[in-house]
This record gives sequence, structure tokens and C-alpha cells, in this order.
Amino acid sequence: MNMSPDDVLEYRLAEMKSSTERTEYSRCKIQMVANDLRYRNDFTSYYLPRVLSLGPIHHGNPKLQIGEEYKLIWAQKFLDKSSQDPKRLYKKITDKLETIKKLFDDNVLSSDHFPDNVLTSNTLLSFRSLDEKLTWMLLVDACSLLYIIDIENVIGMEERTMKLVSRDVLLLENQLPFMLLEMFGASGEGNWIESLRMFLGYNHVGGYRFKESTMSTDAIVNEWVKVLEERNDEKPTHLLDLLRISLLPFSSVDQVKRGKSISNSVVRYMNIQELKSNGIKIKSNKRCRLTEVSLSHGWLNGELMLPEIVLDDVTVSIFLNLLAYEMCPDFKNDYAIGTFLAFVNSLIRQPEDVRDLRSAGILRSNYGGDEELVKLFHFIATDVATNADIYSGVFGEINKHIANKWKTNTDHFLSYIRHPWTNFAVHASELALAFGIVQTWFTIHPAKSS
Repeated sequence: MNMSPDDVLEYRLAEMKSSTERTEYSRCKIQMVANDLRYRNDFTSYYLPRVLSLGPIHHGNPKLQIGEEYKLIWAQKFLDKSSQDPKRLYKKITDKLETIKKLFDDNVLSSDHFPDNVLTSNTLLSFRSLDEKLTWMLLVDACSLLYIIDIENVIGMEERTMKLVSRDVLLLENQLPFMLLEMFGASGEGNWIESLRMFLGYNHVGGYRFKESTMSTDAIVNEWVKVLEERNDEKPTHLLDLLRISLLPFSSVDQVKRGKSISNSVVRYMNIQELKSNGIKIKSNKRCRLTEVSLSHGWLNGELMLPEIVLDDVTVSIFLNLLAYEMCPDFKNDYAIGTFLAFVNSLIRQPEDVRDLRSAGILRSNYGGDEELVKLFHFIATDVATNADIYSGVFGEINKHIANKWKTNTDHFLSYIRHPWTNFAVHASELALAFGIVQTWFTIHPAKSS
């Protein structure tokens, strides 16, 4: 039936009135990566699983069939190891299904938006309803994920599979509600929280993969235990959210307030070579919390204290997914991860900057050479959302240090006298050059005999 222009207008006005702006929550729903992030600079592959899907977004992808087979094996191993009854766990999901479904974005569970998704399609296979199909998927995925986060099980895998699986479980589009993991983990034998701490420490801090790290394995675990105990009152949305919480200091809001009170001056971004020329050295603070950056003042020099950073195939993907998570439209946050990466990117303009980060024990990477890492940081930190308040205090301290010309000039003088032989060689070469010029002159213009 054709509608008159007035009817069309009334319909559109009613639609506009009934629509509501997407609400911002401190904990957002599980959703897809925004298109403007997914398709910039060929980032797409960093957001897609390579071995297994978890949750509804990539469920049934034929490219991940081998992962479906792995998940069934791992789910059964988890049930055996934790001595749990699968029927009992299935019943737990059924009882909480409506609550669990609300933790996913509406589009994720809609066949209108995912017509080719095996979960939301009309093909129910042997299932009687979509809810039954969803319940079975959640049972298998949650059990297999709890098996994976037991670090002993992951280390027992073939190395390439281990890296790909560790990467896949921390993708934004591969998340399961944390309440589901709690329901299953707390019901079984063993300390699943301890396993979770170990897994997160392994996949971000990197102390297990980088034996030369200044942080010992025990120090890494103890640091993460401390972090998670401090944040115990904050219930994460999912595993990626828990990783983000663990990487940020408990007093991040207070840290921002201190920053505001210290400096309102114009920020001047300097790379590491410029900082060094102004009497500021870089040093590892041997911590894993990314926003714990500070400047300490000595009698003559300043020291910019930075946390250790691990960059490899796994952590590059993790960083990009943390950035995508911070930029979800319904997640109200301070963009702390994006701000940290943008800050580090501002320190790096040339290979010498990367070399200094390596030498200071701050950067651990097997990703490539120094030139490649310069490009990689620029690649990761392009167009990220940032919060200027977080490091305003640090920039204020840097400005204060540089404003003290006496310290800066003294540092130049000390650098000069620390290397006397180098300076002697320079002056000797200058003197030799001068003698050479004089000798050449007298060769061309010999003195007249009297």
C-alpha cells in the first residue's frame, strides 16, 4: 500500500522519537570491532581468529573447523580434570541464559545482521531452538577456554598452536561473559583464578618467553596477584577487559588529578635522543602496569621511568584489540591503553630510540629490527583515542627539568668529560688537519731565500 507524504513523515518522526542514544556504561557489551578501525591500514587480520572461535560472532566459520574439533577435545579434558558434570553446567547456562544474552550486543545475536552466521541462521541442525543451540555453544566454548587458561595445558601444546590460541582468546570479537567463566571455574576443583593470573602474565608481560627480562617469573606472578587483588571489587566483562584492568594502576583517576594540578603548560613532544640531550635518561621501573610512568629528578640528571613492554606477534594483536575495546561506543573509559601507546610512539622517531629502549631493558621484542619497530609503533598508535590528562604531570616534570638550564648545561659538560679520550682524539684530528693545511700552503708557496 502506498503511503502519502504526510504518512511517511509521521512514520519517520515516530521512528526518530522511539530511538534512543546508545548508553555509555563502565562495562560495555560484547560486540564487533568498529568498521572504521577494522578497515584502516589493513588492520583486519589482527581482529580475526586464526584457529578457534569463542562466542557467537565467528561461530561456525568454515575456516575455523579445526578449532571446533580442538574445542570439543579441550572441553572434555576440562570436565575430566575439574570433575564436573556437564549436564549440571548445561543447566546453569539454561537458568541464566536470558541474563547472559543481555551481555552481548543485540546485533551479535540477530540473524538480520548475521544471516550467514551458523549460530543465528535458520539451520538449527539437531537443535530444537536457537536458545538450545546458543546454550550448547556456550557450554563447549566456556569449558575449552577454561582448559586453555591453565598455563600447564597451553605450554604442552605445539608452539605455533600455543601462540595462535593465546592470541585468539584475547580478541575483542572472541570474548565470553566473565560471569560464565566464574560459574564454571568456581564449581570445579583447582584454583582457576591462579591459572587466570598465570595466563595473563604469560601473554602480556612475557617473562616466560623472554628469559633475559629483568623481571623474574616469580616477580611477574606476584605483581599480577597484587594487581588483581587490588582490583578484586571490579567485576570484568570478559577476559580482555580483565587484562586491561590488570594493566592499569588502581589509582588511575587520582593519577589524572595529580597530572592536572602539576602542569597546564603546552606539551612539547620529544623523542629519546632529544630527552637525552636535555639531561633525561630512560630507565625500566620493572613493573607491568602500563600507565606507571614517572620522572625522577637527581642532583644533575633526570630519569624517565617506564614499564617493560613486550612486542611479538601475540602482543601486537592484543594491543590492537585493547585499543578497539577502549573505542567501543558504549564503553565509558579514560583511554589509558591508547594514551600509553601514543606516549611511547612520541618517544620513538628513529632506530636509535628503539636501541636505547632495548638497552634499558624496557622493550623486549623478537618482532624485527629497530627500523621495523619504529614503523610498528607508528602503525599501532595511528588514530588512537587518547586522554591528555593522564601524562600531563609527567610532561610538566619534563618541562620543569628542561627549564632548569643549569642542570641541562651541567649534563652536557659531564658528557664531555666522561669521554676524555674521545674528546682528545677529536681535538688531535683537528690539530693534524690544521698542520696539514699549513704544510700544503708552504709546499705551494715556499719561503723566498734571503
